[in-house]
Amino acid sequence: MHISQGSNKLGRRALLFAQKEPLLLFFLLLLLFLALLFPEYITHYGEFVDWRTIIALSGLLIVTVSIEESGELTSMARALLYKMKNERNFALVLVALSALLSTFLTNDIALFILVPLTVKMLKIIKNDIYKIIIFEALAVNAGSLLTPIGNPQNLFLWNLSALNFLGFIIAMLPLFLLLIFILFIFIFLFFPSRKITLVREDSTPKTSRSLFYTALSLLAFYILALNFLPTTYILILLVLYLLIFYKFLAKVDWLFVLLFILVFIDFGVISHIPAILALFSSFSGSSAGTVFIVSVLLSQFMSNVPATVFVTNFTAQFKAVAYGVNLGGNGVIIASMANVIAMRMVRIKGLMIEFHKYSLLFLTVSFALAYFLFFY
Repeated sequence: MHISQGSNKLGRRALLFAQKEPLLLFFLLLLLFLALLFPEYITHYGEFVDWRTIIALSGLLIVTVSIEESGELTSMARALLYKMKNERNFALVLVALSALLSTFLTNDIALFILVPLTVKMLKIIKNDIYKIIIFEALAVNAGSLLTPIGNPQNLFLWNLSALNFLGFIIAMLPLFLLLIFILFIFIFLFFPSRKITLVREDSTPKTSRSLFYTALSLLAFYILALNFLPTTYILILLVLYLLIFYKFLAKVDWLFVLLFILVFIDFGVISHIPAILALFSSFSGSSAGTVFIVSVLLSQFMSNVPATVFVTNFTAQFKAVAYGVNLGGNGVIIASMANVIAMRMVRIKGLMIEFHKYSLLFLTVSFALAYFLFFY
């Protein structure tokens, strides 16, 4: 009897975990499957993980939680909302900010700054417009493609190319302008000029300005460190942040860090499978249009950063790869880790389905236009 009750309880917990963490469960099961099929790669799992990214992500999560716990975001959100008269203006401002910040701060950092603020804003209005988070994800994918430091795949491609910083921007500018144009058309189509109504507050929320400014200062310092310091120093900063913000560590989404590690390992194994390597062995002589199409499609299956590393093993057509993997970051949620970050930070039932409704439409339109304008 006790065994039966224990089994039922364990089953309910497993079901609850599957419902709450479907993406994490998927990549965990995929890892188990790959480990059974290709056990020879198990000893290399640690090599597949980009530990600098994991350290960076952990630090950003800690600081972001600390900023949220300060309570200042609610006050800032209310002040900003008084200046936004309707839903369309609300979307235009936040999407423009997302695209602008991602250009120089990288797509994930832009989301870590804007999504918590956006969530606070959405909680103090009566309008149900949580889809703005989806458009922020699309915006950082579009904005980050412009510069070599906007996202990891661009940094990798820039190091492979012979272009200087300005030359890279000039090469990416046509795609950037196209995606931003389509994005703003989408805003006018899907966000009405409906008035924003604020929820009446019964009491003033508790805030801690000292915590807010401390966390904000450390966030700025962390961003600079990520761009200019070696990994060892970033790790030291992470340990320091763990000590400073120890009170909030239980509220940090550590499963999100585990998800990133699983993604790195899964795609690391997949990109080393002999059958897949053989499939792409004749890819080097393909046209720019073909490289572009393959880069877009491959991003849907293995995320755009691993897809970039993988495709550049078979072709030297920089622009086609860069356009393909950056545009391919839209579409399914795993196409870009920025998508995963945005959806993970919100956790609203049904938003994942909503995400794919808009992101797949955006991918379809932008892919067709980009191919016709740049590769046809």
